[in-house]
Amino acid sequence: MRDRVDELRLKEFVAERLGIPLSLIKEEENWQKKLVDEKVVPEEKLLSLLSEFFGVPPVDLREIDVPPELVKIVPRSTAEKAVVVPFDRKGPTLKLAMADPSDVQTRERIRFTTGYRIQPFVALDFRIKEKLEEVYGKAEEEFFSRLKQEPQKESTNGLAE
Repeated sequence: MRDRVDELRLKEFVAERLGIPLSLIKEEENWQKKLVDEKVVPEEKLLSLLSEFFGVPPVDLREIDVPPELVKIVPRSTAEKAVVVPFDRKGPTLKLAMADPSDVQTRERIRFTTGYRIQPFVALDFRIKEKLEEVYGKAEEEFFSRLKQEPQKESTNGLAE
């Protein structure tokens, strides 16, 4: 994730573009959600500003259904730590929604572990977290549901009866 200097630079950029005092978001950890929830800026506008700052296309995760097979590509722990979510795959390219698309180390780590070329997109950090809970929670539910449906095999601990 971004270090404090980069995070401050991003906040300064957004505050300047919106014409709001930096003090409104400077110390806020969940500043993107605050700006949207308090209707300081429409979500689409904030996403557009992030896209301009990072120089990558935006993705509105409210409009995306993540295919279940993509959930298996990036482990939940990696996705949560890096605040990323895979949302599409075209051939050898994995489209990745990222809170910080400038995080080359995360992109390279995911590229190396998955074997896919990574195409970064920027998304609002709180939307990524919501999508992670939705898609990884759904994958876990399906896994445990399948386990319950399988017939229970009684263990004999290797002893013949």
